[in-house]
Amino acid sequence: KLAPGANSGVFLRSTPNDPVRRGFEVQVLDDHGDPPHKNGSGAVYDVVTPMFNMARPAGEWNSYDIEVIGRDVKVWMNGWLVVHADFSKMTMPIGKFDTPFAEQPLQGRLLLQDHGGEVWYRNIRLRHIE
Repeated sequence: KLAPGANSGVFLRSTPNDPVRRGFEVQVLDDHGDPPHKNGSGAVYDVVTPMFNMARPAGEWNSYDIEVIGRDVKVWMNGWLVVHADFSKMTMPIGKFDTPFAEQPLQGRLLLQDHGGEVWYRNIRLRHIE
């Protein structure tokens, strides 16, 4: 859930020495009603534009389901599949990232981003998939 104007994200496979550029971010943003874009809700930030912007208005809860198996990434937002990307095909640097996504780490930390706006997270569940 986001306060009006808030900006956050869920970082996956982040590394302690460079959490922003080593790993990737699924964007969490107050952009209800805006067209989907590479830095909008549900995007793999600056790299993959979601098929739909399913963000609810500020103050309402959103749900994200993020599945990462190897280099295959899927993001569901409020029940809709909005991203399905194969990072192994991303062999050149893209967006703000110097390292191609095909070379990003296959493991790392889960981080929640804060850009100063109020953001709430609840019911975070992690499941190892083999």
